[in-house]
Amino acid sequence: DLPCPVETRGAHLISAPPSPKAVVASRHDPSSFCKDLFERLRGLALRQSVRENIYGVDFANEWPISRTPRPLADEVREARKRAQEALLHLDSSSSSSDPEYEPAWMRRLREAREKR
Repeated sequence: DLPCPVETRGAHLISAPPSPKAVVASRHDPSSFCKDLFERLRGLALRQSVRENIYGVDFANEWPISRTPRPLADEVREARKRAQEALLHLDSSSSSSDPEYEPAWMRRLREAREKR
């Protein structure tokens, strides 16, 4: 049998957790709330932008971040990669009469590597 809470004055009962207001007040600085919110929203916008570049705008907006079914995401990523590679081959095969012709994508890639 369990002891009667009235007779034991609740000595065996688990004490209540602290109120949420007290916990929130100790963890968050109200003066930095706007800055923190802005940074988190900017991070989400960046993640969504990356997803749009990888999957395309329509597909990226169809699924929430981190909720896209993996097989479907892999399939779309591979299809977009093949399409981009096909476009790159089209660009590199077209050459100007100038022997120093360099496609724009190749120049940007070279410049990015040189910066490192």
